[in-house]
Amino acid sequence: MIELWASLPWAGPGAYYGADAGALAARLESLGVAGVVQGDHLFVPGPPPGDPVARMAADCLTVLTTVAASSKRLGVATLVANAGFQHPLPLLRRFANLALLHGGARVYAGLGAGWSRPEFEALGLPMPSHRDRLARLEETARLARTLFDRGWTTQDGRHVVAVDLPLAPAPQEPPRLLLGGGSPSLLELAGRYADHVDLAPPPHRRADSELQRPLLTTIDDLAESARLARSGDRALTTSILVVRRRSVTRRRFRRKRRRCAPASALSPARSRSARTSSSASRNESPTASASCASESASTG
Repeated sequence: MIELWASLPWAGPGAYYGADAGALAARLESLGVAGVVQGDHLFVPGPPPGDPVARMAADCLTVLTTVAASSKRLGVATLVANAGFQHPLPLLRRFANLALLHGGARVYAGLGAGWSRPEFEALGLPMPSHRDRLARLEETARLARTLFDRGWTTQDGRHVVAVDLPLAPAPQEPPRLLLGGGSPSLLELAGRYADHVDLAPPPHRRADSELQRPLLTTIDDLAESARLARSGDRALTTSILVVRRRSVTRRRFRRKRRRCAPASALSPARSRSARTSSSASRNESPTASASCASESASTG
């Protein structure tokens, strides 16, 4: 099954804040779009704090809540929310409430470790090392997985602690847990805890800038990333963001066991950009996909 997901711009003069969500949802549904995603940052990194551009950043969960309430079927996903600033429970509760209202199958709780040093420093927080951020994300994903599956947990971690902690509200169907990235450690983490992994360019693809690295990523790179993610015990759906020109649309390719779409089905999208995704068990070979992925989604 092929699904089209649209990415809502989160930053800059074209940022989408949720206005006219009903009209947007109707338009996307009429085009056959299955869901929307949006990135998450506290402000636009780069410009000085007094620059108006720095304040042109949408709050993704507010936007996605508005869109979900304006639609009967559109899925919503954060790509990804930074779970590195505080205890993850307040963030997980918001996803749980969305799942309670709209069904867990429509809600993807995309979590990341954070990568923007200015955001940490603006909150008076030291920028953790990559190892510490990944360790915190592992504990966050473990907490989310247990809360989503069992409804409560106790966890004594170095970064995330919980003592007889219930998830409230309690949706009948929990949200889907989404992680993303390209490093082997992140993909292994997703294979243990996530329902969905958004594949990003692998770290061995060096480039002068992050914008160049996706252009160097090959289908074989992404296939290997999918294999690593599916080497765990969970059956994952996977996605690959492909950017053409300036706009971003996401095309998801879902594959069922013994009903795999042939490579010829991956015809060029009519839109200016596409995101392909395949859902498969760990024993399936990855679907052929477009050859250009977006910036890493492993960190919010």
